Amino acid sequence: MKKVIVIILAILIAASSGLLVYGATLGPAKTFVPDKDGVLLAPPANIYAEGKEAYDVSSALVKNASSDQIAEALINVCYNHLRVKRYYFFCHVDSLSGNKYGCSDYFRIVQEGKDFFYQALTYASGMNTGVCHASMGNTRFDVNSFNVSYDRTTKTFDAVFPDPVAKETPGTPYNYYPDRLEVLFNLPLALADESGRVVDYSVMSNCTFDLTLPSSSAPYYTLELSLDPAAVNASSETLRCLNDGMGGKMKNITVSSLSIRFEIWKSGVFRKIDVDSEFTATVSGKTGKGKMIRAYEFSYTAEAGSILKQLKNADWEKFCPEKDRDILAARENSWVE
Repeated sequence: MKKVIVIILAILIAASSGLLVYGATLGPAKTFVPDKDGVLLAPPANIYAEGKEAYDVSSALVKNASSDQIAEALINVCYNHLRVKRYYFFCHVDSLSGNKYGCSDYFRIVQEGKDFFYQALTYASGMNTGVCHASMGNTRFDVNSFNVSYDRTTKTFDAVFPDPVAKETPGTPYNYYPDRLEVLFNLPLALADESGRVVDYSVMSNCTFDLTLPSSSAPYYTLELSLDPAAVNASSETLRCLNDGMGGKMKNITVSSLSIRFEIWKSGVFRKIDVDSEFTATVSGKTGKGKMIRAYEFSYTAEAGSILKQLKNADWEKFCPEKDRDILAARENSWVE
């Protein structure tokens, strides 16, 4: 039997993770858990930023829809995430290779497609890491930590983060490629080329899907998508996405299964995403099987989408220029539910 790869899973999780950690300055390690504020609750009526309207999903998410319509709907949902006032999501990733387990938690807040706060914690065969990125106006923080531990019994991370150093940046949007789902949410599903400008739905060929329309008990669309392995393996972009999400160290990737379950609010944004993938690949000359499961949950409340809240939790307010804090405060104070 071919030796199972442990390295790919360690690298994959380290590269793709990110739970908003309430890390602070050097000192005692803190225990971190996901923020559950407003998660899975219906978005407010005024979710979209001033002057922005939602891209339509209802005309594509219909019974007897084609695979191209489904792809179009998913792209439109991603566009919508760049048009809302703010959103927050956290994701838990589990990977298993033989008896070797790895996981990560990541957490991201995005405001109007530009300002953001992102933090990640990773556990993978002793390769434990943490990262934190924040962008507010023209100020950017990028912090790494190797002082991270994980308790498999309680499923919690402990970590210590160093103080950030503010850097002046042009203030460009974060991951601004709405045609490419894997860029916004690390999904191994490429519906466009690498530039994000050329649409390519070939990865959806021969896929199967089941669509449940909104109801009074579940007021959102549920889309269960199972991709054809042959189509996935023929899509160099999707394989690249999977490889990028695992650190870019894999060769000879062969996907055996890739299933994604989406829950989409009628207002056109994600409620929940679950991804289940299995594959074989070669890393450092060794070939083996890998499995990865991702679970995303989204929130659109003003509290969950507050970057200022996370700066306070991390004790990072003092490192953010006052003019940027004032801009964030004015924006967040205008969010009347």
